Amino acid sequence: PFFIAIRKDNANGHNIASFVLHIVMAVIISFAAAGTTVVTVITETDVFVVADVSYSANRNLDTVDGYIENLQNNLPRNSKLGIVCFAKDYTVLTKLGEEVKSVKQAEVDDTETNIADALEYTGKLFGENVIKRIVLITDGRQSDLRSTENTLKRTVDNLALAGVRVDAIYLDDNI
Repeated sequence: PFFIAIRKDNANGHNIASFVLHIVMAVIISFAAAGTTVVTVITETDVFVVADVSYSANRNLDTVDGYIENLQNNLPRNSKLGIVCFAKDYTVLTKLGEEVKSVKQAEVDDTETNIADALEYTGKLFGENVIKRIVLITDGRQSDLRSTENTLKRTVDNLALAGVRVDAIYLDDNI
């Protein structure tokens, strides 16, 4: 009826406004019936992968890269990924939000494994007002003689108190 009603002699503000409102309502009802939802992400999530590149884990670096790629593909919107590689010492391989590099490119002393210090260092890299996550990928062999199992547990507990969630992926190195 609007196409018939809106002719040159019948075109007034009321008919045109009614026509536009009917079109808008038809579009809104169509989207609602189709189940369309709008998702907005208010908080930002910073995720650091802490990857073991020590001698005991160096045969699994392709597996570590696969885990990182899978994690990157499944991150929620408004998230940033960074990579910290560790062995005896630790280094930031990929800063938050930058292009992900392979862990094979890490240049660290691979003679020992110091998980606790790497986690503690990574915990200090987070900004304020973000959701903080660490994904630890390691074979679990702590060879640094200065650390004990209690040191690692204390470090993870301190990170949890600071609001950092720590997840771990076990590498089976078959040594």
